Amino acid sequence: MAVPLTLKVFKGEQLVATKDFDRDIIKIGRLASAHLTLDDEKVARIHAVIDVAQDGSLTVTDMGTTDGTLLNGKRVMKSPLSFGDSITLGGTVIRVERGAGVAHVSPVPEAAAGAGAAAAAPVVMAAPVAVAAAPT
Repeated sequence: MAVPLTLKVFKGEQLVATKDFDRDIIKIGRLASAHLTLDDEKVARIHAVIDVAQDGSLTVTDMGTTDGTLLNGKRVMKSPLSFGDSITLGGTVIRVERGAGVAHVSPVPEAAAGAGAAAAAPVVMAAPVAVAAAPT
């Protein structure tokens, strides 16, 4: 069963995206088909994968990349992952946090990347929720 988790993407100190997941496998890389697509030339097309086991435990796996995957500053090929950990791929840092549910990602607009960018934050819109009427 998938565990809700949130991935926060940073370029330097700048938060550039937040994305919530509720799935067993999360592919991370430059490809548009990756579950988390990163705009970083040092990141491979599919750079790393986060696996969520049936018991809810998390694992990060480097997909054999040249530059590697760093977990909390240490290069790893495959390693257990915990909430609060940081994954570094190229010049991008991804912070893993406990998720509250599934939402859609909205990156920080390019215009905000200039002056005052530190005050800009991504907009995360919650997914539509269907509410069923209670039986009477």
